Amino acid sequence: MARPELLEKHDLLDIIKDEFELKTDRDLANFLDIQPSMLSKIRNGKVGVTPNLLLIIHDATDWSIAKIRGYLPGSSIQE
Repeated sequence: MARPELLEKHDLLDIIKDEFELKTDRDLANFLDIQPSMLSKIRNGKVGVTPNLLLIIHDATDWSIAKIRGYLPGSSIQE
């Protein structure tokens, strides 16, 4: 896993896309059951990863919250 300080917010989205073999952000939005515009706002730094989004990702991926947080920038959590 990359060092946390080198991660960007959108890296989490790319990791999910890779892990679940999703080709586009639209596929990812459908997988997470959120609007594609929300993904765009996260990628462009207009919106951060909120606690609600953490729960959405947890529900969709079945990953632990600790694992998800480990993929966020500045996190020292590793799983």
